[in-house]
Amino acid sequence: MVGSRVLQGESLEAFNEGVGYILNRWPPLRSAVDYQQGGENSHLKAEKLIGDVRSWFTQSNEPLHIDDLKNLIYEGMVAAFDLKICDESDGDIAVELMVIHEDCLNGDFRNIEHLRKASRFDDFSVHITIELGFGCVLIPITFLCPMLHGHFP
Repeated sequence: MVGSRVLQGESLEAFNEGVGYILNRWPPLRSAVDYQQGGENSHLKAEKLIGDVRSWFTQSNEPLHIDDLKNLIYEGMVAAFDLKICDESDGDIAVELMVIHEDCLNGDFRNIEHLRKASRFDDFSVHITIELGFGCVLIPITFLCPMLHGHFP
């Protein structure tokens, strides 16, 4: 794309860090890893999904559309963990990722810093609904990132 902005240097490093914070603390992915829903190598499958998301942002030659990102996340969870997201949190995560991408493009790392700080705490708990193949179940999960629930500065 002519005139497109790309992440590089400090912005790229901060963005990659932010993607890791956001996805590693997303309850469906965290639960899938904790309960090995993708088998013994669930953590590797999670890292692959995180890498795929990073690549989607950094290697796309097309304009970035949030629905495409949401589909990437949703399909990645289905492929890696046979887990369908029915609480629509994949859309929330896509929004958060788009926000930090734009922030990093603009050299604004405040949300990344908030994520760093939030990663030090483990006392934020939520209930989510995920589909495990036989319908939706309610699972309490410890959630480490309050930013994902509208706590932007």
